[in-house]
Amino acid sequence: MLSLLKEAFLLHSKGQLSQAKKIYQNILTKDSNNFDANHLLGIIALQEKDLNKAKILIKKSINIDSKNYAAFNNLGNVYQKLKNYKEAIINYQKAISLKSDYAEAYNNIGISLRNLKNYKEAIINYNKAISLKPDYAEAYNNRGISFLKLKIYNLALKDYNKAISLRHDYAEAYYNKSLLYLIRGDFKKGWMNYEWRKKLFNKYKTRSTANIKELINLKNIRNKKIFIEHEQGLGDTIQFSRYVKLLSDLGAKVMFKTQDPLHELFKNFSNLNESDEFDLYSSLLSLPYVFNTNSKNIPNNSPYLHTNKEIDLFWKNKIKDNGLKIGICWQGNPENELDSERSFELKNFKIISRLKNVRLINLQEKYGLEQLNKLREQLKIENFLIIKNNQDPFINVAAIIKNLDLVITCDTSIAHLSGALNCPTWLILGYNHDWRWMVNNEKSIWYPSIRIFRKKNNELWEDIFKKICNKLKNEYKIIINQPSI
Repeated sequence: MLSLLKEAFLLHSKGQLSQAKKIYQNILTKDSNNFDANHLLGIIALQEKDLNKAKILIKKSINIDSKNYAAFNNLGNVYQKLKNYKEAIINYQKAISLKSDYAEAYNNIGISLRNLKNYKEAIINYNKAISLKPDYAEAYNNRGISFLKLKIYNLALKDYNKAISLRHDYAEAYYNKSLLYLIRGDFKKGWMNYEWRKKLFNKYKTRSTANIKELINLKNIRNKKIFIEHEQGLGDTIQFSRYVKLLSDLGAKVMFKTQDPLHELFKNFSNLNESDEFDLYSSLLSLPYVFNTNSKNIPNNSPYLHTNKEIDLFWKNKIKDNGLKIGICWQGNPENELDSERSFELKNFKIISRLKNVRLINLQEKYGLEQLNKLREQLKIENFLIIKNNQDPFINVAAIIKNLDLVITCDTSIAHLSGALNCPTWLILGYNHDWRWMVNNEKSIWYPSIRIFRKKNNELWEDIFKKICNKLKNEYKIIINQPSI
């Protein structure tokens, strides 16, 4: 049995999970109460993101040996993945009660506390982990993230650099450092470190581009065939698509591959087909680095996106011209790690809906729509998106935005779409927000038409909406004071 366990463990350590799994399962058919087979099979389930199976197996291993600190730590990791951070902490603490110098468990408690937004307590646990294990690169990196959340930038940078000094190829620390530089406007260092995301996420070079030389500068690109592939979210594609046009202006021939919902919106950005043979390739978010973008030369000539005049007219006739037409969006993708900081509830718009002559028009298409039904009686919102116009969805949303007076939105793709169309946009940000909106500024350096409303630490969303309501009264008072139509 012992030799089988050693063989399985060796396969497991080499990443040959399916082979290791077979041996562990074979062991359990002979001895269902084998601690190692249950525990290690649970770890494989955790690696394969089968979290319920992982929980069952690791719990069973703990029932077999309740003194095994590693099993409690791994059960904490399962709860961490399940986003049950309080239960994760309980299990990490049990691990520490069995092994008082367990640096990894202290680090994991810090991660859970960070996810609970208790950054100061997280730092205390990272400190403990580092005191027990002074060369603990992960703990330095994680402490840097908490310092960044607290906006203590100098200490965050110090920790990222320390993590990198301990592990020179630490992609996550380089990536985190890039976000710090970018949010502070140090674009030269930011873009350079941001390139580490490719190693961190290992997905920005697909099979179709694996053998194509990467674009690293703008020398001799006239008449070169360049394949540009989207990455990250829809908002990222909209924001950085401006660089695709710049490549064309420099004489390059471009194929721009976007996500499906954006195909129609960007159909004029390509003058090549995806089936062509290409000279060069670039991920979309590497283009600012290629162009040596800094805060003074950002290409922010808007609009750089344009809608179809016939579709614009279709929506103009549907929406009509009466009242102050405000498009609203309140919910981003809940899978985004920043979503709890950026999305707010639809009910916050109630104060704006009470203003005379104001029309709230829905721009939310996928997430958060259940709130529309829930507040149907309390909040009047016009939802034109239920009308199908036989076009890609973003073309319709873009045309609706073109027929509005103002967009008020959380940080989601709608903000980028409205900004790229150069439509008046009020963007509401949480205290911790994405790097691209930088710090303290009320205007976006990426979109001239976007005004930023920032939530202060411990400030409520309703406080932000009161400020917005007052701004509406002051800046649109001629319209708002008209009798209701």
